[in-house]
Amino acid sequence: MTTTHYTSNGVKLWELPEVRRANGSGFDGYLYIIEFSTGTMKVGRTNNPRGRIRTHWEHARKFGADITRLWLSVPHTGYRDNETSLLRELGTPSAGTEYFTSKNFDDVVALAESSLHFHVLTEKERQELEEESKRRGEARIEALRRWGGIPDDAVRIVLDPDINEWVANMVFGRYRKLPEFAPDRDLFESGEVLEALSTATGLDIAELAEWSFMDVIEFMGQQQLRIGVANLTVLAYESGRDDLVKPGFYRGVIAGADS
Repeated sequence: MTTTHYTSNGVKLWELPEVRRANGSGFDGYLYIIEFSTGTMKVGRTNNPRGRIRTHWEHARKFGADITRLWLSVPHTGYRDNETSLLRELGTPSAGTEYFTSKNFDDVVALAESSLHFHVLTEKERQELEEESKRRGEARIEALRRWGGIPDDAVRIVLDPDINEWVANMVFGRYRKLPEFAPDRDLFESGEVLEALSTATGLDIAELAEWSFMDVIEFMGQQQLRIGVANLTVLAYESGRDDLVKPGFYRGVIAGADS
């Protein structure tokens, strides 16, 4: 786990953490400060530094600019509040949301490091959060089971009602025709869908704006697989098949291969 803030001249993407969208815990994130060659500075937050900084770098290059310096915090809880606090301290943006043309990079970095609190999760704290998240997930699965998510006489993976059948077909490779699809603008403009997706993925809305349709499909597919496996786990316990859940399922086979 990184324990110090990161600073670099230019962009060194290979040095930045890359957090897969569907694998991020959502418990913590990063605050970043970017200095562009135009003199403009950007403050933001992200769960996936490599992907987010790459996006800023690519956009800057389209306008003949580059990233000259980058500061990235340690991964910490409260990173959303830290971004809000830092932006409040910096005052009104001078070049659009979160962009400033009259601020000094070193001064802003010094302000962030001296005035903000960066709580890095201990392994124990992370484990407790993961266990709590697991308990909440199991409660949701139990609710699905009670309301017909797992039928008493069959084993099946239940798709969320909002997931169309062709999504599952595309994910499992049995359907080759691309769907006719367009986002429901009314739903998205209400903010409810984006807020729900932000909560589910641990990403902020600015990052979700960079998603492609296939990014959404990837996330939805993985989520549905996880729900399906959780359903089957509940069924295994209820059926007295603890052997399917406990570690060591392949132990005998592996031992036999070694002998």
